[in-house]
Amino acid sequence: MNIAKQIPTDTGYAGFRILNPLNSPNRFDELGSFLGASYFRLLGKGQRYGQSARGLAIDSGETDRPEEFPIFTDWWLGKPQKEDSQVRLYAILDSVSCVGAYEFLIQPGETTIADIECVLYFRETNNVAAVDPKRKPITSIGIAPLTSMFWFGKNSERKFDDYRPEAHDSDGLLMHMENGEMLWRPLNNASVMRHQRFATKNLRGFGLLQRERSFEAYQDMFNYYHQVPSVWVVPRGNWGEGDVHLLELSTQYEGLDNIVAFWDPKVKPEPMRPKRFAYTLYWTSENDMKLSQNRVVSTRIGTHPRHSDWRQIVIDFEGPRLAVIAETNAPVAIANCSDNAVLTENQVFYNPIKKNWRVILAMQPRAENKDPVDIRCTLKQGDETVSETWTYHWSPP
Repeated sequence: MNIAKQIPTDTGYAGFRILNPLNSPNRFDELGSFLGASYFRLLGKGQRYGQSARGLAIDSGETDRPEEFPIFTDWWLGKPQKEDSQVRLYAILDSVSCVGAYEFLIQPGETTIADIECVLYFRETNNVAAVDPKRKPITSIGIAPLTSMFWFGKNSERKFDDYRPEAHDSDGLLMHMENGEMLWRPLNNASVMRHQRFATKNLRGFGLLQRERSFEAYQDMFNYYHQVPSVWVVPRGNWGEGDVHLLELSTQYEGLDNIVAFWDPKVKPEPMRPKRFAYTLYWTSENDMKLSQNRVVSTRIGTHPRHSDWRQIVIDFEGPRLAVIAETNAPVAIANCSDNAVLTENQVFYNPIKKNWRVILAMQPRAENKDPVDIRCTLKQGDETVSETWTYHWSPP
């Protein structure tokens, strides 16, 4: 089939969709959409569109220059045969600062899997001012970038006049570190932009997840937030040292994607030398895979009942390792925060209704410091860590 002859050059099409018998063998459903700049979205079985991935992000979240948006300019679509279970795509990516070639191998399923390989050539990134005095050297190169939306959720302290309890496409960033530690960072929609960096070495995985899967949590019959996919990134090969970036833009409604996550290499690629990256994206509801077992299931924050200037933080943990701990032998919450606040209370309770463990912390911000407070908490039983590490970035009002 000669697609080029069927599509006139002046059609003005913006992208393409992939159809597949995803949910029923007798019906072709939308499996994915590649639309706009280097954005694309995929679906697993029973899922609805939510967050997006991108081919590359350049200087996302930097406050001293505009973000650069690379574009997929050319595509080669490999026509699958009737018996094929995968589809292969090739693309050229172009931008002011770089050019690259991408290969996608997409396998639909309960969790849809996309194996991605790319080779990037960056132009004279350290001498851009010689070409354009207004341009600055690249600060961040976003590999495997994800873009999502978080308006409000359980942990939100900014309240909006809306009938729904929650509205978001993702509710947290999960990171799997080299030493096996799992970090869970709940998302938030603060009144100002927040940009956090997590130092990593040989990162084993990261992603924006939607953990709340109950319709009752959203009460939305038009946006099925309980069915949108989590997206998990697994590097192939050792990516070395770098940072996972989390960018949270302030938004007043759900129509804007205000969350960005990506990995940024510590050593930037040399100009005009090929730099290769390979990774796998999992578009999952975690029905057929578990990204983290003993995990944080909710975060709630409010005013302390006895001190109006303190915050009370409630974190719920559950999982197979936690489920076998006797009620009379509660785990210990190891919690700490940055120097601009003090944790004044630390309690652990068994919740007999949900059959999980609840940590209640009290935080007293130092009055003279208006910077965000970094907080961490994990559960231990003796010398054994039995939960993820909950990490939070609390902003003063």
